[in-house]
Amino acid sequence: MNLPESTHRIILYKHMKKSVDHRWTKWAEEMIEAGIITDDICVLASLTFPQNQFEMEELTNKIFNELSIETTNFWTITTNYIESIRKSLQNNKQVNLAETMDLLSKLCIFSDYHNKLKSFYLLRDDWLRVESAYSRGETDWSGYKPEDFPELSKKLLMNWS
Repeated sequence: MNLPESTHRIILYKHMKKSVDHRWTKWAEEMIEAGIITDDICVLASLTFPQNQFEMEELTNKIFNELSIETTNFWTITTNYIESIRKSLQNNKQVNLAETMDLLSKLCIFSDYHNKLKSFYLLRDDWLRVESAYSRGETDWSGYKPEDFPELSKKLLMNWS
């Protein structure tokens, strides 16, 4: 089964118990476009929000179970997500690096600041600090500019192990 790239991000959301929202319906639409069609995926794709989150959790559990998608092993899920981002970068596909780094930073917090994820947290923190300084018309002591961080993020992602 050839799952859309967004599947890895959605699995992370599921593992982190994030609310089901419009990103999930977009994922369900991508699943249908990829030819992965079940009744539950069609239901998810057709929803508008807000919805009852308990019902949404039940629906998404059914989808992941139907497709035998692993949603419990944190490190497998995290590694698969980072690998999917790396693959996109290698194939010169558009990647929202600020969003990616934000999610990886939150994963670091979720993992109690595990060393394997701490560099993502620290880089995202620096990125936000520098953007904040520049928005106030100040320069940051680090010498970085906001436009430096996408490239720094790419390097970190590509060298992560």
